[in-house]
Amino acid sequence: MTANITKTVKTRIPVEFAQFVLFDYFGDASVSDIERPTNSNWVGCAGRGGAVFHPSDQSIAAHVELELWSDQPSTDDLHDDFARFEGRFTADSGRVILASLTGSPSDVTIELPAAPVYEVRAIQLGSSVDEEGHQNEAWRLLVWPVSGERGAHSVA
Repeated sequence: MTANITKTVKTRIPVEFAQFVLFDYFGDASVSDIERPTNSNWVGCAGRGGAVFHPSDQSIAAHVELELWSDQPSTDDLHDDFARFEGRFTADSGRVILASLTGSPSDVTIELPAAPVYEVRAIQLGSSVDEEGHQNEAWRLLVWPVSGERGAHSVA
């Protein structure tokens, strides 16, 4: 089966506590239950309810392009120059919010295809400084359903 992009979302998410999320706030999972890595240079983590991403401590915003795929996308465009993370998550409600930790007007709700488990590939594309001297980061998130899987776990 050929993987295709079924939806693309672009947004600017405020970064709070050096994190932003792709999370099922409509279900009964809690973002605080997703265990964060103990090292300071982690990129992401995933589990029941969604995923958490870790921009640099100096970034105030993440410019995110999220692509929802019909199946696992190719890895042909991955380069060693970029930090990345892949992990699996569940979203019981079938939708997630791409959001800051405490919520903001730029948060976006994303309807997911019916599946018990989803995979996310997060690629930290780099940072820039805006006109006011604030650091911003560019991110690309790829999400697709995983057929025939139950439960969720993180993949480093």
